[in-house]
Amino acid sequence: MSSATPDTYAATGSSSSAATPSLLNVLVVTLEFTYSPFSGNGMYGRSVVRSLLRTDQCRVSVICARPRRRDNSYAVIPRSISSDLSSDHHIVDPEITREQACRLNLWPVDLPPGASWKKLDEHGPWEDFASGAARRYVDRILSEWIPDVILVVDWHGGAAWRSIADIARERRQTLTLPPVCYFNFRVYASGLCPTKADWYERKEQEALEIASDIVCLSRPDMKSLQGLLPPRLKDEGKVNVNLIHPALRGDMHSLAECFQQFQPRAQDVIRTSLHPAAAAALGSDAPTRSHNRRFITCAVRLSKEKNPIIFVEVMRKMSDAIRELGLIPLLCGAASDEEYAAECRAILRQSHPNAVIIDEFLGPEELASIFAHSVINFHPCRYDAFGMTAVEAAAFGAPTVINCRDVGAAELLGDNGCITVDMDLSRNELVSGIESVLFDNDRLETIRKEAYGRAMSWSEDASGKVILDRLKKLVV
Repeated sequence: MSSATPDTYAATGSSSSAATPSLLNVLVVTLEFTYSPFSGNGMYGRSVVRSLLRTDQCRVSVICARPRRRDNSYAVIPRSISSDLSSDHHIVDPEITREQACRLNLWPVDLPPGASWKKLDEHGPWEDFASGAARRYVDRILSEWIPDVILVVDWHGGAAWRSIADIARERRQTLTLPPVCYFNFRVYASGLCPTKADWYERKEQEALEIASDIVCLSRPDMKSLQGLLPPRLKDEGKVNVNLIHPALRGDMHSLAECFQQFQPRAQDVIRTSLHPAAAAALGSDAPTRSHNRRFITCAVRLSKEKNPIIFVEVMRKMSDAIRELGLIPLLCGAASDEEYAAECRAILRQSHPNAVIIDEFLGPEELASIFAHSVINFHPCRYDAFGMTAVEAAAFGAPTVINCRDVGAAELLGDNGCITVDMDLSRNELVSGIESVLFDNDRLETIRKEAYGRAMSWSEDASGKVILDRLKKLVV
């Protein structure tokens, strides 16, 4: 592979790939996918695979974890029966055509009873996933289906592919393995104290070591990964860190476009998909593009790295303004740290007894409905590799309060397409900045229009062509 400068694709990205008659065989290795997804990682992994299939130029197989339920089964259990895991969200018609669905294969790694879930850190099931993937699928890869290229997601995917590759080499010492695109959804060491960061940096470097190409989601992560490149890769200068911003996923894009045009189907979806707790809080109010929006929404996983504590403490400080404007705080997201989540909920309940708290994973239509009823979205992370909910909120007319640095979505939305603040400021200073926008309807509407335009400008289909181009370059 020849040396080249890093490629950057954002809202203005383009692809010059020409269609080829043969299909590219792509193996994706990712811990979280469509079995009980609980975070933006799972939803973006789903989006990447869907976008590749929609190019009609590849076959995709996905090695992913499948957690066990409390009753030790793998069957889909409705949320009303069991809230310990989310329902499965597989990629099916009409998201992709039946012909495209025939080119998708799921290779699940069944996690053992008691294995953790809803965790992407060192306490997650990454070791069970890596060993299980190697034990179950190395023979299939060696004898039945040899991929042209491997796409591994984050260090968990890297660990799993390394396990597979090690066993494959033991069995066939002369084997040449396919090239690897390391697709980094998040640099896990970012924002951690040095003691904890060291462990993640080692895992990150192990994944980088196997890469023939590297892709990340934001400029801060690009810089971090460049600093973590193993000496061999730096010296050879053949592997660069490239930026591809995530696109608004196709189902949300289509629904947002229809909603913006007041199409009856979209209005019906928004009305009927609203979570019961949110619907009860609103009563009979129905949203439009810019009216009857009552929620100040925070849609993040309830864990310390996402910092929902900032949201609930700001809501407490904004109590008078919220009552004056007739707004309702809404906190939604699965909890990965129950003690911390309970603290956040308690603070919000104490200051706003009418607040809506939804402690479960929401599908695209449910999330779209909440954003369509929201005046603003609040993304409290000091660091986030991207923060797709900020783009999804923008598509449904709710601009996001977002950190002025180290959050990838702010790059795509631009300074005029979000409400940028410094999350390190005091709570009183944050309140002042947010209230200045909420009480200025003209300014809020200007931000809303810019946010919508930026969110809708970078499509899943365009992103898929760019990703496919990168993979094709590895097999030339």
